[in-house]
Amino acid sequence: ARIDRLPEWKKYVYRIQNFDIETDILAGALELKRDNGELYLYLKSVYEDERTVENTLRSLADRADIQLKMAITPSKFKDSLRVSGSSLEKKASKEYEEILDHQADICMQIFTKPLCVLSGYAGTGKTTVIRSILENIDRVHGAGTSFLLMAPTGKAAERIKTQTGKASKTIHSHLAKNGWLNKNFTLKRHGGSTGQDYNTIIIDE
Repeated sequence: ARIDRLPEWKKYVYRIQNFDIETDILAGALELKRDNGELYLYLKSVYEDERTVENTLRSLADRADIQLKMAITPSKFKDSLRVSGSSLEKKASKEYEEILDHQADICMQIFTKPLCVLSGYAGTGKTTVIRSILENIDRVHGAGTSFLLMAPTGKAAERIKTQTGKASKTIHSHLAKNGWLNKNFTLKRHGGSTGQDYNTIIIDE
């Protein structure tokens, strides 16, 4: 009944065969990919943006490890990861030490990499690891090292600021400040600032 009230062009049933017959026409707006016999459709603009992000991340990941100005050991991370007076330390000291050793090893793996993703369930210590890494970047590279900490929301940005002691902002405010947002808050594809003013960028969640 609803279809009967629609204009003629909206009643047309577009079949899977049309994608084979009209490929050249559709290619102007869509990216068509087949995988195991299934057809996947992408808006061309979105597909191209995803490839830009993919290529940028691959380029960062392929960079050489960061050269440290002074050596660092897991014990340095362990010291900054330890929360004095922790109830966990009092109730299960052995397990707590094992957790700290594991987190310190993770910090060592992350510390010299040009690009890293740290993931884990809530309460597993991600923010504690971030704080430890920031403290040791200051120690190894000097207090003049510049950081950019961002989060999706104002509340999340305030939380990471409180827990790390470093200034933070929302992703949108940073993009807006650097000219990457249109007046309707959509993202620009070109034209924003691409300054390289930060040594370390951390995006929470």
